[in-house]
This record gives sequence, C-alpha cells and structure tokens, in this order.
Amino acid sequence: MNVYVIDVELAGEWPAEEHADRIMDELVDYGVAMSTRPGTGPIVIVNIPAGSLRQALTTALSVVAPYGDPIGVTALEENIWCRREGWDEIPPLLSAAEAAELLGVSRQRVVQMIGEKKVPASRVGTVWAIPESAVLAMVEPAADKPK
Repeated sequence: MNVYVIDVELAGEWPAEEHADRIMDELVDYGVAMSTRPGTGPIVIVNIPAGSLRQALTTALSVVAPYGDPIGVTALEENIWCRREGWDEIPPLLSAAEAAELLGVSRQRVVQMIGEKKVPASRVGTVWAIPESAVLAMVEPAADKPK
C-alpha cells in the first residue's frame, strides 16, 4: 500500500477563516493542508493511503468534495512528492555509542575517529549523528580479514 499526496483545487475564492478552520479540523486524519496559487481557488492537500492511484483519487475526492466543487486534481506517490519538494529521506543514523558497539571500540574512540575524519558525522545538538551505512561499511571489511 502506498500513500498518495493529492492536491484538490476547489472552485471559488479562499474560504472564510471559520470555514477553512472547519476543513482543517475535519480532515486532520488525512494530514490536511491548504494553500493557493495566484489565479486559483483554494487547494486542499490530503495524504491518502491506498492500494492504487485510482483508489486514492476516489477517496480524496470523496473527503474533499463536501467543502467545495473540485475543479482540478494533482496526485503523486508520497516518496515522489517529497523528492520534488526537496525533502530527501533521512538515512538511518547512529549515535557515537551505537557506532562504538558495532565497531567494537569505545565511544571515545569513535569521537576520535570523527575528529580524524575516519568516520563521517554531523553534530545534532549535543550528540553526533553518524550514517549507519558508513559504520556498517567499516564493520564488513573487518569481518572479512583473517584472524
């Protein structure tokens, strides 16, 4: 099952504040958002889990139609929509302690390796965020070496 992001453009002007609030409140389970573009009516954006695009479109039109007459629809799988919006998926990350456990070294050694540029990492607040793939790549060659 996929999640589809569906923009449903409605005929008419932007709704009064209380009407827009009602739409947002009543469609909250669909991850609703509202927007507009120059020269368009209100656009209601919903996230619909469905087995097919056809099913997602049918559901989206059913849940949005009570709030106005749909005059246009844009639909994309969520992963494609996110990429187009520049929201790349965040890869699995490890803390220094988790990386140390996988590497069989101390947390302090991992921090030292980060400083030596042997382990890629980014500071997030007070902790290190280390791509899991980088640590696993270091573990696999070590496992292949004869003892």
